[in-house]
Amino acid sequence: MSEGISGGGSGYTAKTLPDAPMRTLLLALFALTACGSETPSDSAADIDTGTGTGADTDTGTDSATDTGDDSGADTADCTPTPETCNGVDDDCDGDIDEAGAVGEARFYADVDGDGFGDVSAALDACTAPDGYVSTQTDCDDRDGDVHPGQTEIANDGDDNDCDPSTQLTMNLYDAFSTTTNPSGEWSFGYATDADGTGFTLYADYAEFDASVDYWTTSGIEGARVYRNHTASDWVYATTTFAPMSLVLHPGAAGEYSAVRWTAPAATQCQVDVTFSGRDSTSTLVGVYFGGVRMDGGEVSGFGATVPLVGFFNIAAGDSVVFTVGPNGAYYFDSTGLAGTLSCR
Repeated sequence: MSEGISGGGSGYTAKTLPDAPMRTLLLALFALTACGSETPSDSAADIDTGTGTGADTDTGTDSATDTGDDSGADTADCTPTPETCNGVDDDCDGDIDEAGAVGEARFYADVDGDGFGDVSAALDACTAPDGYVSTQTDCDDRDGDVHPGQTEIANDGDDNDCDPSTQLTMNLYDAFSTTTNPSGEWSFGYATDADGTGFTLYADYAEFDASVDYWTTSGIEGARVYRNHTASDWVYATTTFAPMSLVLHPGAAGEYSAVRWTAPAATQCQVDVTFSGRDSTSTLVGVYFGGVRMDGGEVSGFGATVPLVGFFNIAAGDSVVFTVGPNGAYYFDSTGLAGTLSCR
């Protein structure tokens, strides 16, 4: 140790100071202590304040995150997956639920607006486009009154309920009208041949009795179509009129008495009728469609029957004709006609 001056009589006193090596060691320890206390402060500043070079790096990272709502960031952030019908742009192309999306349903054009589509006009989509529906059971997309569930209308030429198996069953008795001839597609008259050739409408309506009425033409002797509109047999002389049925009588000059139905549209029909002797009858009977004989026969005697059943296709405007003609003399030739005509 060396001595220093700290004072004395002359104002200074001598003190003992550390020698040089010791001073050097102490200074080094002091410097290390000072550096250790400053370094954490600088590091904290870098993290907490965001200033300096470290701040520049942090700001760049924050900017990429904060601007994620921009359109450029949307595309960059979207991960393409197969487009699905879910209201989301899954494939990142800017369109939502576009054509070809997974989960599409099939829809059908509904041109007539009846809620039923045309199976031949279909497309696939996530939701139904305007003018399209999910059902495909319309059989005529041009007519809003034709669709499943509709009431079938007899003799209008349409399959109103779109059920081709539906039969429009028409009772021949119901075809008789007391006011008009023809009545709809039905008409009553006489013909020069069994197939309905030369068909002429009866011009005159009359009541034979309170129970029986008929159509005829004045000057055509004998040719008539009668109707018994009661629920009981009605007897006049040797003729018995069956209840709720028609009776046809041929003319004196060989005319065939006829009931005719004219098809309003091409269709398939079934005939199920019975001709019967209502007197000491001897007549030739038959059913023809479009001039073609479906079937026929001879009725001989009271109570004799000729049942005729058949199927056929008929063109629009062609007729089904039920005829009764004389087989020899025309006297006592009243012939009953009962049954149905059913068309699809």
